[in-house]
Parts: sequence; structure tokens; C-alpha cells
Amino acid sequence: MSIEDIFSVESVCLIGASREEGKVGNTILKNLKRSFKGEIILVHPVADEIEGIRCYKTVESIPSPVDLGVVSLPSEKTLEAVESLAIKGCKFCIPVAGGFGELGEKGKNMETRMKEISLKYGMRIIGPNTVGVIIPRTGLNTALTTDEKSRFPTDGSIGFVSQSGALGLLTMDEFTDLGVGFSSFFSLGNEIDIDQTDVISTLGKDDKTRSIALYIEKITRIEEFLQECRKTAMKKGIVAIKGGQTESGSRATSLHTGSLLRTSFSLKGIFRQNGIIQARDEVELIDFASALASGKPVKGKRVAVVSSAGGVGVIATDALEVQGFNVNRVSDMLARRI
Repeated sequence: MSIEDIFSVESVCLIGASREEGKVGNTILKNLKRSFKGEIILVHPVADEIEGIRCYKTVESIPSPVDLGVVSLPSEKTLEAVESLAIKGCKFCIPVAGGFGELGEKGKNMETRMKEISLKYGMRIIGPNTVGVIIPRTGLNTALTTDEKSRFPTDGSIGFVSQSGALGLLTMDEFTDLGVGFSSFFSLGNEIDIDQTDVISTLGKDDKTRSIALYIEKITRIEEFLQECRKTAMKKGIVAIKGGQTESGSRATSLHTGSLLRTSFSLKGIFRQNGIIQARDEVELIDFASALASGKPVKGKRVAVVSSAGGVGVIATDALEVQGFNVNRVSDMLARRI
């Protein structure tokens, strides 16, 4: 199953919808109702309808095909729901609950079983332990937060991929406050199937995406990840924040997503050699991704600085030289033309 199909989802099945305000199942349903342009299907064991939408008692009783299934159930009930969607022929599944590999051996065993289901039936899984996916162009929004708590992005040209749900939503708020739109937002959670490498590959082929912003805590397939970044960076910019760069940060990362990436696997040279621009914080992530989305990849090192203020030009020149660019004096003729 191609992950690119996530951009053309026409039907979403929500298992665990709720009438109760504040419940995750109610929040996801309202987000879907607010903007999704396709069909919304609900599964509930008792209710006949919720928010004016018909409910089916089981996945098996749904008469129409399902492109995307969202499972809003506790972890101990999630596996059965995931398998029922897979048997139905669902293309994608987003199990939102935590309580899996990040909590120990029992949770890791459930993740292993979930991966087996994915492989057996060909259903791609985003998560578990995720805050969802947002694709503004189609109105798809499975986020676990309301528009009162978060500002959802408009359609734009930045693909934002985060391994932290909460940090992803907070950074999304900052992007949106500045009027920056997204081509997509992916919260990947524990990555038992679809990981950052998969999404980078997909966004690299997506015409709507002109730059990619990443929040990284772990890299599950190092060689494939770096190879995909090198290839994609030839066409569009990639900016990343790496969490867990200290020993304490690495321990916190293992508690958060259930995986430990050693600090020695850090940055600078590795990122630079593979076309990834490192951001120190979310402000730089926003600035860099926005700048890259509005321009084209620079293929050479020769740069001219044009400024209406001398001091600004000096600072820009210093910054460029530090990053390895050559800022040469322009000819008198070119200066007059400018």
C-alpha cells in the first residue's frame, strides 16, 4: 500500500466515537465533521447515531469500503479493532491510544502483534500513541485536540512530521499563529509500521510540499533514513530538531516513545552530510522551513547579499561564510543594475 494514498482518503471510520464532551472520541469526531470532505463512518456497540451520524455496531456490518480507520479505544481493546479494520480491507489505521511499547514488555508484545496484522493484510498503521494526522487540502483532521486549544493549519507547502504528539501540536500552533500553512502534519507515535523515512519519501514526491520540518527522537532505520534525506534534499529543504541530545534527554526519550537513540548518534556532521539542516529550537524550525518553502534548493556556494542596511548585510555575510558559502564582492556594473 502506497503511503501517498493518505492524501486521497475518501472515507474515515472512527471506532470509539463518543457523545461526551472532552472524550477523545468526541474530539476526533468533531474535527472530522468540521472539515473532512469525505464520508464519516462510526462504529459503536450501543448507539444508533452520534452527532447526527449513523453508527454501525461492528466494522463487519459497514456496507461501504473504508480508506482510513481511527481507533479511539484503550490499548487493551485496540488490537481487536485494528484487526477488524484490516480484515475489512481498510488501507490505513491510526490507533491513537498510548500504553504500548513505551510502557514495557507487555506493550511491546501488543505492538508486535499489531505489526503482524499490518503485514498480513497490507494495512498501513500510523502509531500507536499518536495525536493524529492533518491533511488540510482534503480536510482530514484526526487530531486529539479541539480548535479551542490548538489552531489548526491552513493549506500550505510545509510538511511537518513529529515523533512527539504534544510538541508537534504546540509547534503547529506557532506555525499557524504566523500564518504558515501545512501540506500535512503527521504525528507518528511509536512507529510500529509507518516511520519518518516512509513519510519523508512520500513528502518528497508530493507536489504540494516544498519543505519538510522534522522533530526527531529516534531513527529506526538509520541507513534508509539518511539515504532518503539525501535524495529528497536535492528537490526540497529538510529541517530537523533532534530531541534527546543529552544523556538525561535520551532517557526521557525512551520513556516517551519506547526507544532509545544514543547521544553519540548525534548530529552536526551526520545531518550536514545528508542534506538535513539542524534547527536548535522550534523558532528556527519555523523560520528555516518557511524560507526553504519559498525558494529553491541552492546548488552552489556563491552568494550575493542585497540589503538596504549595512549592519544587516554584514551579519548576513558572516552567517553565510560560517555555513560554508562564498560571499564575493559584486562587480560595479552589477551593483549599479541592482
